[in-house]
Amino acid sequence: MYTLEPLAIIGMDLGIEYPQKWLDVCWKLLFDVHAHDSIGGCNSDSTNEGVITRLDKVEKIADGLINIIKKKITVGVSNKLGYENILTIFNTKLMEESEDIVSILFTKKNNPIIKTRDGKALETEIVKSDYVSGGKRVVVTANGDREEEIPGYYRTEILIKNLIIPSLGYDTFIIDEEEKDIKEAKTLSNSIENEFYKITLEDKKLTLKNKLTEKIIKNFLIFESSSDGGDSYDFSPVLEDNIQNFNNFELVSMVKKNNFEKIELVSKLDEVRKLEITTMIELSKEDKTIKIRHSIFNLEEDHRLRAVIESNLNNFEYSYSDSGFSLIKHPVVENRMRTWREDGYAEAPVPIYNLENMILLKDKKNNLQFFGEGIKEYEILNSKLAVTLFRTVGVLGNDNLTWRPGRASGINNKVVYTPNAQMKRKLEFEYGIVFESKTSINKIYQNMEKYIKKSVSYQMQVLNTFEERVERFEVPMPSEGFSAKISFLNIENKNLFISVIKKSHRGNFTIIRVFNPGDYGEIIKFKNEVIEVNLKENKISKGIKFTVEPKGYKTFKIKF
Repeated sequence: MYTLEPLAIIGMDLGIEYPQKWLDVCWKLLFDVHAHDSIGGCNSDSTNEGVITRLDKVEKIADGLINIIKKKITVGVSNKLGYENILTIFNTKLMEESEDIVSILFTKKNNPIIKTRDGKALETEIVKSDYVSGGKRVVVTANGDREEEIPGYYRTEILIKNLIIPSLGYDTFIIDEEEKDIKEAKTLSNSIENEFYKITLEDKKLTLKNKLTEKIIKNFLIFESSSDGGDSYDFSPVLEDNIQNFNNFELVSMVKKNNFEKIELVSKLDEVRKLEITTMIELSKEDKTIKIRHSIFNLEEDHRLRAVIESNLNNFEYSYSDSGFSLIKHPVVENRMRTWREDGYAEAPVPIYNLENMILLKDKKNNLQFFGEGIKEYEILNSKLAVTLFRTVGVLGNDNLTWRPGRASGINNKVVYTPNAQMKRKLEFEYGIVFESKTSINKIYQNMEKYIKKSVSYQMQVLNTFEERVERFEVPMPSEGFSAKISFLNIENKNLFISVIKKSHRGNFTIIRVFNPGDYGEIIKFKNEVIEVNLKENKISKGIKFTVEPKGYKTFKIKF
């Protein structure tokens, strides 16, 4: 949704109908998903099936609307330019900055070149290229029917380097093709690196070297596997459990290119729990974020798996995680755990905390930043960050947990079994890690914004009609022409961040909400007068220049 609504605003200001009715459907479905305990996934299996169905429906509606809007805009641009094989790249943020963007292209030849409209070739690199068969068609002849091969084409994932796309707008590029073989270099190496890090696989262990500090972190990533005696509400340790930490990695493959290097590894645990985890680690040129992906086909029951990251930090008393418009401070050591029963707590005040997107650990000189995609729980283990990848449990509520004695939580002592919550299926996880010297909260939020991509692209082509969900359906297209490059709004203060871009409930205005997670007030300036409004979109004041207070936000109504 954070991509759909800004994209819809771009379309609305070009005269494309804003899909308010469909957005209302999506938001209502999302509210239904997050009712009461459902927001934490504490459901019966039947309830959770409904949750998944609603989420799947929202995703399909959103993907379809994104496809329609970006296609209509690209067709309008094509009408004006007179070119057909073009690529439009959209920036749904309110700031311009140099970014690396991956687009998918379909071409007859296997080495596409992307050029500016004045003919200058962009710096690109092929991430992946696959030949797609065109299939067969039946041709009717005088001698009867016969099958005929349809020419195939190439599906190419292409990385475009250092691209600056206008804020809340788009730019258009020309696609050219060359006939050239793409040969993957055979790499015999045990390490990947960029300007900031070197990650080495040695004796089946992962070592990270921070090139800026020259510090070496051995076993910087391991996995912790333990039993889970809890329920959907709470993790519960199992007394005398065989907790296993495993850090053995086997090399599967390695790719080294000019702009990125990545390594694929597999880890196996066969003693008590039969686990096999595939891990992909990627380092990109000029990017401080270590990108990590895990894939596992889970067969274990009543089990918790955590990724444990060595921070290499010293003497830090607090961790921080984001919630709403700022970071929340959490103690690393929870002293109340020592006497919680004697003090009359109904359950233990366990120092396991939640996050929305970010975790921050810091000492006097350095910090570790963690950006998660769907990862919502963590704990600090001395100098290590343990993030929960998943928990599997078979009951909604359970009596007499180690950390929560007494009645079963939430269900009045009725046992509700949830076999689907054992999650015996393929599971995938993604996150990014940044090691950095002491810096401001605003800069850390900038790193997170860079990690969470908010750019989308659309290629005008006729070779493939299945990559996008609604591509093969007839949808009315604009007959007028649109500018090849446009920006509707730009905010120059990079210490402010956007939480909302949408259409106003009354009239054809655009609503934007900015927040300031930092410790000092920040100025926001507009070129023309705008209206500050409250959350009901009622007027507070008018002006061009405003101050957003620390840990605060402001909402504006704008007419482009």
